[in-house]
Amino acid sequence: MFNADGTKMFVTKISGVLIVYEYTLSTAFDLSSVSYSQSFDVSTNTDPKGITFNNDGTKMYIADAGASIDQYNLSTGFDISTATYSQAFSISSEDTAAQN
Repeated sequence: MFNADGTKMFVTKISGVLIVYEYTLSTAFDLSSVSYSQSFDVSTNTDPKGITFNNDGTKMYIADAGASIDQYNLSTGFDISTATYSQAFSISSEDTAAQN
């Protein structure tokens, strides 16, 4: 997933817990200009199925196969080093497995 202007890219890895990797692109949406920036370990989420951000990147949402959506607040938009856990929303009455 990319931020709105294509200068940041986010990739996830699942290895028991979710790890979100942030990459910077010096040329928007050009994969030849990618460089690693940082990672964020989402240890509260044991079976993640997707990630998305709000428009300005100050909220990150992670879908959990356990039928919940976890919200993280970012004090700086699209900067995962500023992410802090905020809350979870259960969708168990509608579905048994959340997914983006």
